[in-house]
Amino acid sequence: MFGIRAAGTQDGVVFFAGPTIDGDVHLFAFAPDGTYLGDQEFSDWTDTRRFATLNGRLYLGIGVGPIDVNPPGGMVMRWTGNDTSPFEFAVVTYLPGEPVAEITEHNGRLAAGTWAVPQVAAVTGETSGVWISPDPADDVLELTDGSWEKVWQISDYEPDEVNALVTGVGAMMTYGGDLYWGTMHPPFLALAAHYGVNQDYYDQLSALDDQTIFIEALVRAFLGMHRATSLWWGANLGGTNDIDMLYGLPELPTFVWDGAPVPPDPVPGDEWSIDYTGWEPELGISGFGNLFNNYTWSMTINNGRLWVGTMDQLYLLQDAGVSVLTAILAEQGLTIQEALAELVALGYIDDAMLEAIEALGSEDVGMLAGADLYYFPMPGAPAFPESWSGIDNFSSYGVRNMRSVGGSIYAGMANPMNLMTDTSDDYPEGGWELIRLEDEEPNTPVGESVTVRLDDGSRVTLCDVQIPGYTVGMHLPLGGLPIPLPPPPEGFRFASDLMMVGTSALTGGCEGDSMASVCMANPTYNAGLFQLQIVDDPVAGTIPMWVEITSTREDGMLCGSIDLSAQPLLWDLGYNGYMGLVTVIEQLAFEEVPDAGPIGRALLVILIGIAAVIVIRMKLG
Repeated sequence: MFGIRAAGTQDGVVFFAGPTIDGDVHLFAFAPDGTYLGDQEFSDWTDTRRFATLNGRLYLGIGVGPIDVNPPGGMVMRWTGNDTSPFEFAVVTYLPGEPVAEITEHNGRLAAGTWAVPQVAAVTGETSGVWISPDPADDVLELTDGSWEKVWQISDYEPDEVNALVTGVGAMMTYGGDLYWGTMHPPFLALAAHYGVNQDYYDQLSALDDQTIFIEALVRAFLGMHRATSLWWGANLGGTNDIDMLYGLPELPTFVWDGAPVPPDPVPGDEWSIDYTGWEPELGISGFGNLFNNYTWSMTINNGRLWVGTMDQLYLLQDAGVSVLTAILAEQGLTIQEALAELVALGYIDDAMLEAIEALGSEDVGMLAGADLYYFPMPGAPAFPESWSGIDNFSSYGVRNMRSVGGSIYAGMANPMNLMTDTSDDYPEGGWELIRLEDEEPNTPVGESVTVRLDDGSRVTLCDVQIPGYTVGMHLPLGGLPIPLPPPPEGFRFASDLMMVGTSALTGGCEGDSMASVCMANPTYNAGLFQLQIVDDPVAGTIPMWVEITSTREDGMLCGSIDLSAQPLLWDLGYNGYMGLVTVIEQLAFEEVPDAGPIGRALLVILIGIAAVIVIRMKLG
C-alpha cells in the first residue's frame, strides 16, 4: 500500500482505507473492542482520502476507474454493512470525470471536493470543484443520485486552462455555519503538464541557434505555472451560493500561444499574459503569503478556532523540482548545471542566488522549510500562524491530517524522510510523526489598554481588546539568509534584531492611526524606534522602507506607537493579525553605513512572495 489515507467509524466499527501500489483501494475493519474484522480490496476503486458522518451514517468519497464506469470519475458511497458483513457499500452519487477527494458534513448536507481527470475535463470543461448534496428530507439518508449541485469549480478562478485541469480541491470544513475549502497544486505537475501540452512550441525554441531562448522560456514557464494554495469561503451553499476568496491573487499568468510557428527572433514574454481572475482576496495573498504553500491539506476545529495545515513544498524542491527540470532539459540535451550557467549569464540570477539554489540540496534548507499551521481565531477574521516550520521539524513538509480530541489537536505529519536519523547533529529526525498540540490560555484578555509582557521583557499594549487572543513578538536575526533588508536611513545603523509584533485578538483602534504600542529594550541613548513600511517613492515606486515612529523612553525601554496610516509591510500583504515589523536603529557618529544583512524565515517568505509577483511580471511581460 501507499499508505492509510482515510479513517471513519459507525456503530462502533472502525475503518481504515488507502490506495494500493496496483491502483486499487484497500479497506481494514475493526470491532469496538479492537477485534480485527478483516480487510478487502476494491479493484474498481482508484483512490480514497476521506470519510464523513451525516446523521449517524458513514460516507466515503472515492475515485473510480473505467472498469465499470466510463469515463472515470468519482463516487460518494454510504456504508450499508454491519460488524459481521463490514464491507457493504451503496452508491449515493456518481460524478463523471471527478474523483471525490474530500467529503464533510455541511449544515445537514454533504459537501464533496473533487479532483478532475484531466483527459475528461479537457473535453467536458468540468474542472475540480465543490459539490453540495440535496437536503435528506425527513432524515432519509438515501441521497438522490444525480441531484447534487456543483457550486464552484477551479476554472471559475484559474485563467490558465492547463493549470485548471491539474488543480484539485483540498481540505474543507464547516466553520461558523459556512464552508471553508482550499486548493491543491501537486508539486511541478502543472509545469510538466504545460510542457507536455505545448511540447511543439518548446521543440521549436530548442531548434533555434540561440539556445538561451529555450532556457528563458522554461524559466517563464516555471514562474507562470506555479501556484500557491488559495482559500475559499461559501455561505448559503445549495441556495444562493455566496462565495468569496479569502486568500488568493487578483491576477494570474496565462499561456496564450496560438500554435503559430515560432519566429527566428521571438520576443520574450509574448506567449504569456497577466489575466484578471475575477476575484479580489478578502484577507491576503495565496499560500497565506508563503509562495511554497501548495496544499491546503487538513482542517479541524478546536476551542472555537478553525485550524488549517498546509503542505510546504520547499523541502521537496531538491528532489521533485530537480527531477522534473532535469527530465525536461535532458530532452533538449542540456543539464541543470548548463541551464544555471546560462541563467547567470542572462542576469536572471546572480551568484548569491545561485548559491542559494545549490544549497537546496543541503539540510540548511530547514531554516525555510516545513509545513505551516494556521488558525482562524473567529469566523471572518484573518488566519494567524502557529508554526512555519513543520511544527519544529523542517522535514515534515505537510500537516496531512488533524483531529480535535478532548480540547487538544492531534496532527499527523507527512514525513517520509526515514533515513534522516543522524542523532549527532542539531537537525530534527525524519519519519512520520503524530503530534499533540495543547491549547494555552490567551495572554491578551478583553479590556482597555491591555499590556502583554513578552518572554524577552518587551511589552505590547493594545488599546481596545474586544475578543481575547494571543500577542507575540517574534525576534528575527538581521543576518544569515540571502534576502536583504532595506538599509537603515543615512547616518544610522541597526542596533538590535528585528521584532515582528502581532496579535490574534480582536482589537479596536487607539486615538489617531495607532492600534498598539511596543516597547523594546535599548541600552543606547542615540537610538529611535523604526517601523518597516510600504512607501511610495517618486523615483523607485512602491518600496519597503524603514520609517521612524515617535518614541519615548520608559524604564530603560524604547517605546513607540505602531502606525497604521503608512501601510505597514505585513498589513499591506493581508497579514491583518500582524501590526508591524519594528527594530531599534541608532544614529552613527560617522558617515559609513553598512548594508543590512539578510533576515529570518518570516520576512523571507513575505519578500519571496513580493519578489515572485515582481519577477513574474518582469519575466512574463
